[in-house]
Amino acid sequence: MRLLLHRIRLDTANRGVARASAGDHHRMLTKTLGPLPSTSGQGARQTAGLLFRDETTRAGRCLIVQSQTPLDHSALGPGYTLEASRDISAVLEVLDQEPTLRYRIVAAPVKRLGKTEQQRELTTEDGERLSSKEHTTTLRGAAAEEWWQRKAADHGLELRSINAGEAEEVADPRRRIRLPAVCFDGLATVTDPQTARRALAEGIGRGKAFGLGLLSLAPGE
Repeated sequence: MRLLLHRIRLDTANRGVARASAGDHHRMLTKTLGPLPSTSGQGARQTAGLLFRDETTRAGRCLIVQSQTPLDHSALGPGYTLEASRDISAVLEVLDQEPTLRYRIVAAPVKRLGKTEQQRELTTEDGERLSSKEHTTTLRGAAAEEWWQRKAADHGLELRSINAGEAEEVADPRRRIRLPAVCFDGLATVTDPQTARRALAEGIGRGKAFGLGLLSLAPGE
């Protein structure tokens, strides 16, 4: 399996970029994928292994994008500039060798409600009213960290430390979708390399089309 990592700089002085939602970023990125093999039951994102994360650093704002196929940077819209691309496939082999890895992920910690809970949990911790048809509720604080511990274990990682900080909510107004976002980082031990490889390639949790679920792993403490 081949994994490619790209850094795309966002020009926030560009009005279109400044107003772009996570859904807009996704639609723009899918245009850079080019022709893809026909895979029954899969869309372009799944076929290309497209995952991304919106990050802000001292150098400015950028999209960290992972794919299993090259991106056509000429298809990027105004205000999007490809700064770097590199092959990170070697990290797949490191999972068998490194006892401790640094991880980073922005994910949506949510709890799916059972039928009885849908009637009982109609108010979130911060007082927000839920529709009686709402099937999930957002997890925060210790509950969000416990959610990530369970998810990590399910995907071949035993967490040694967790730093959690709420990121900006992701949204796609065109599809009326809003998802909570929490950034988790820290140290982890790989307990199941094969499962962890799949998590790297496919992402974890909900909202992968909206900049969530991209798992980044790097050697060392």
